Amino acid sequence: MGKSDLKTKNDRTIRLLGLLRTEEHWTTHHLASELNISHRTMMRDLEELRDAGYPVEADRGRGGGVRLNGRWGIERLNLNNQEAISLILSLSITEALTSKCNDFGTKPLKQKISSAFKESQRKTINDLRKRVLIGQLASNEVLKSYKCAPKFIWDMAMNGFFESKRVKIDYLDEKNNLSQRDVDPNYLLLNWPVWYLLGWDYLRNNVRVFRLDRIQKIQVEDKTIVRRSNTLFLNAYEQYFKTI
Repeated sequence: MGKSDLKTKNDRTIRLLGLLRTEEHWTTHHLASELNISHRTMMRDLEELRDAGYPVEADRGRGGGVRLNGRWGIERLNLNNQEAISLILSLSITEALTSKCNDFGTKPLKQKISSAFKESQRKTINDLRKRVLIGQLASNEVLKSYKCAPKFIWDMAMNGFFESKRVKIDYLDEKNNLSQRDVDPNYLLLNWPVWYLLGWDYLRNNVRVFRLDRIQKIQVEDKTIVRRSNTLFLNAYEQYFKTI
């Protein structure tokens, strides 16, 4: 099987799993029509899923349907979007900090986690993944002044990011100047172990990066952030960071 054929089959398998995870009633003929394949190919794909350990169930009798056992998979953990991203992020950190000669297979595992959710949640999770960026290890110069951000600062910052809400912060810069900022937190950046918020700063009316451990106070406001062009934020940082 050629690379293009393999990719087509993998894409079809991912789509098939997504259909089976929905709450709709699917017959094998309906699935074959939806995927634009023959019924024979559809039956073979379902059998391959069973052989791979996926609990594909079929209702017997006329009009019977096909589905995945609803109790199977990561969804039975009832993860919310933030918990799902945290899990994927943990794998991404492992991937970033691991040498190529010690590959733990984190990339396909991240893909499987993302595909385990229903389509509506998967779309939200994948959008959030694109807004969490990982770079290299923090420099020794940065580490000299770094300290872990207090839990309440971390929790409020994450809440603002995941809920797409504006945050009001008291920020102490590298020169120990304290200022109050209204910020739309569009991205999270990580140079292990240092976390940053990348967002729109209304005081400067421009894009700014804020180190979480330099935030002295934070409040999540009841204002949805303004979505600006991704390139506005990424142009200055895309060579240093990659999405999870």
